[in-house]
Amino acid sequence: MNKLSKQKRDHLIMVCMGTVILLAGIWFGLIDYLINAAAKDKKILADISNKVEKGTAKLKRAELVQAELADVSGKLKKSEATMASGDMYAWMITTITSFLQNEKVNIPVVSREVVGEVGVLPNFPYKAAIFSFRGTGYFDDFGKFVADFENKFPYIRIQNLEILPTGTVSDPSEKLDFRFELVTPIKPTASAP
Repeated sequence: MNKLSKQKRDHLIMVCMGTVILLAGIWFGLIDYLINAAAKDKKILADISNKVEKGTAKLKRAELVQAELADVSGKLKKSEATMASGDMYAWMITTITSFLQNEKVNIPVVSREVVGEVGVLPNFPYKAAIFSFRGTGYFDDFGKFVADFENKFPYIRIQNLEILPTGTVSDPSEKLDFRFELVTPIKPTASAP
């Protein structure tokens, strides 16, 4: 029983080899192809999933950016409402007079404005009005005036500040003469969208 004839044994070997070749052909021809295709599909799915996550994050950020834009636009409109417009000299006299009510300095001389560029950034959308001031006051009072003014009007710049004593050798005084320029942006006129 254990002994097979040579013909049956060769036939059995051929069937086994054919089965192995057929299985190898199925493996490399079909299963390997399907495994590679599944791996490619998995990579494509991961890429698409990554793009969807990035898109979702951008959409969430877009909502945040829109909210920030609305907030900053509101602050800009609020600041522009207090900027110089129309008759700039009258605006400055009104602004400085109302501000000086709580200050202890005397500013009797305010020159007419000179309109020019702000000079801060290129293509800055605002023009500037430059006013020259002269006055007197004690050192501490003048320092308080400068600090209070710059805190109340952060977009107005004080420049070219000169401080000189008012007294003479025979009549020393603790008061100071001061000169400075205020540079204020001019509210742009409404332009068509």
